[in-house]
Amino acid sequence: QAARDEANRLHHEYVSTEHILLGISLVPASAAVRALHALGVDLEALRAGIEDIVKTGRPGAVIGPDLPYTSRAKQALELAMGAARGLRDNFVGTEHILLGLLGEEKGVAALVLAQAGVSGDAIQGVIQQQRGAATAGPPPGPRRPSREPQGGAS
Repeated sequence: QAARDEANRLHHEYVSTEHILLGISLVPASAAVRALHALGVDLEALRAGIEDIVKTGRPGAVIGPDLPYTSRAKQALELAMGAARGLRDNFVGTEHILLGLLGEEKGVAALVLAQAGVSGDAIQGVIQQQRGAATAGPPPGPRRPSREPQGGAS
């Protein structure tokens, strides 16, 4: 919804990667924003970088609540689902969406994030670090196989 709101604010008739990143930046308690802060990213500069690249649409344009997603935005969201699966999460959170935006390398969001020095590997590392700090004790690992009795001949 925040991405749609940002598209409306900019008078755009579509939702693309830049709108998704702008929307994420407005959720201060999100995992994505925490990860960006951990990497020293200035969110206001990030937002300004996007708005320097994309131009505001016509203020008189009629924009409805059901804005279409661009192919880049759809690809980024598909990559976000893959990132969630890769992290063994059963939900898609802002951290996965951020990884998806970075994975869709040709979008405005990926460009602005790269200009800010953000890479998928760096975000992945911060996410893993934050998750490790949030758990008490070591993360659960695979179960060890039960020991078979060792016997004579096989």
